Formats: sequence, structure tokens, C-alpha cells
Amino acid sequence: MAGNNSLLDSSIATVSPSIPANYAPWPNGVYTITAVGPGSFNLGLCDATGGCGGMLRFGVRVVPATPTTPTVALTDTTATISTLRSDAGASSEPASFLVTATPGGATCTFTRDDYPASCLVSGLTAGTTYTFKSVATNSAGTSDPSSASAGVTPTLRPTLTAETPPSTATVGRFYSYTFAASGYPVPGFSLVGDGAFPTGLTLDSVSGVLSGTPTEVGTFTFQVRAANSEGSDRSPATTVTVVAPTGGGDSAAPDELTSPSSSPTVLTVPSVEPSAPARLDPIGQAQNPNIPSGGLPAGGSVLLVNGQPVPMVVSPNSSSDPVALVFKAPGLNMRLE
Repeated sequence: MAGNNSLLDSSIATVSPSIPANYAPWPNGVYTITAVGPGSFNLGLCDATGGCGGMLRFGVRVVPATPTTPTVALTDTTATISTLRSDAGASSEPASFLVTATPGGATCTFTRDDYPASCLVSGLTAGTTYTFKSVATNSAGTSDPSSASAGVTPTLRPTLTAETPPSTATVGRFYSYTFAASGYPVPGFSLVGDGAFPTGLTLDSVSGVLSGTPTEVGTFTFQVRAANSEGSDRSPATTVTVVAPTGGGDSAAPDELTSPSSSPTVLTVPSVEPSAPARLDPIGQAQNPNIPSGGLPAGGSVLLVNGQPVPMVVSPNSSSDPVALVFKAPGLNMRLE
């Protein structure tokens, strides 16, 4: 057998020991052909003139090289991933690419011959940060995984998920309803346009809670908007009718009323014994010659009360009744006719 080693591309395969050049006869022995890279070569019996017969063609396939780091583009919660092989000549057979998301493990595939060479991973969770890796596979095997892509976080325009507050309220009765919305970044809440909440109610822009105690009877129509950087959503027009409390009495909220005590409070008033009446004792003789017949003149005198002298003022009762006299002393007021 003869061969020509110069015709064998060493980037595809090598023969050991070396094949003699110029179709020189091969020494008898065992020859080892080692695949090096993708491609093909022929092997057959040849004579010294270069005539060959029984030619065999050999193809060499290798496991694909590690893909390049994927690039990722987001649209809401869908990622478009593309990746390229680092060795374009790894195989004449198209390789397929498998892309895997972390966390969650969602996957997509495409082949080297697809155009565009990309695939979609949908259903990602808004607000969660994802990375992606890819591997290439052909009939010879599967490559090592690529480096992870840069982290991406899907965003999502808001959608209201709770938007039907109670349609009636009562003056003085506490009212509360929570509007809720999905989306990322987390949406905020606001009143739409020229609508009006019932007087006494306010909307928390962060929590979406509409609450308060209505103070005015009437009909109020409004819409609530949930919005973030990706867009907004609004509730249907909502009408809340505020009515007056029924049954009279205090209109305060039930939890603000004070229940009466189960038993009345008993006040104990100490008994007071009446004091003995004052005893008046005349001083000196019963008849005083210095007292004129027209009556006792006004002025000061002394009166014994329970045996104790007490200063006393004597004065006429009135001009219409000069005969009567009025005696005034501490703790005493007496009229004498």
C-alpha cells in the first residue's frame, strides 16, 4: 500500500507513524488515524504511479465548542435570547442550541441555521431577575455551557385586580375598600380626572386603600388609576351613594359608641343631723327704759346665742313697716314684729 501524507490535512486527522510521501510503499505495521477537527479525508490502496483503488472516505465530527454568552432582550415578561458558537467550523452538521433560564429552569431551542438565530422564553415573573446560559449539541455530543448572561428583570404594565368598592355608605359610619393591581415596578394609585370621592374619604396612593368616615349625604362618582413606568390601568366608573343614618341617635361608628354600664353607679350621701335651734337670751331686764316707744333704734347690740355673746345689728324692717325690726348676726337673720 502506498500513500501521500502531504494530501492529508493535519487539522482534520493525523496518521501515526507518518505515511511516506510521494506514494512510497507503506511499511508493514499498524497505523493509527487520530481525528483532530471537523472535516473529511479519503483512504485507499494506491500504486507507485498514483493510481488508487478501494478508496474510502472518512468524516470527522467533534462536539460543538462552547457557545458565546447569550444576549437577552425583554418585552414585558418575554425574553428573546440569541447566542453564537465560538467556532463556526465545528461541524458540517447544524448544531442545536438549548437556552435555560435561572431561576425557574424555563428553556427554548433554536438551530445554527435558523434565522434569526434566537428563541423566546415567555411567562417570566415580573420583578424577578433572570440570567440565561446556552449549550450547543450535535451528533457528537453537547458542549460545555456558556457563561451566564447579564441579569435582566421583566417589567409589566399594571392591571387592576380589585376595583369594585361597596356602592353605599352611611354618614358617620367608617368605610374602607382596598384597590389592588399587578405590575412591576409596583404601581401607585390615584383619582382619575374630575371624579370625587365621598366627602370624608381619602385614597392612599401606595396601598390603594380608600377609607374614612363620610360626612355628607350625596352621590359620588369616581375612577381610580393604577400606574407605573410601563403604563396604567383604570377602574370602571364607580358610584357610591352616601345616606343618612337611620333610627336616630348618635351616628358615630359602632366601634366608637360607649355601652352603658351594666349596673348604675350608687352615690352615698351621708346623713346630716339638724343642729339644735339657737336659743336667744335677753340681756339685763326685760324692759329697757332707754328704748323709745316707737321701737328699738337701729344700731349695734349683743345677743347671747347658746350662752355665747354674738354681735348683732338691729335695723328697721322697712319704711312701710317701721314697727318690725330685723336682727342680723353671724349665722342668724331674724325678723321681729
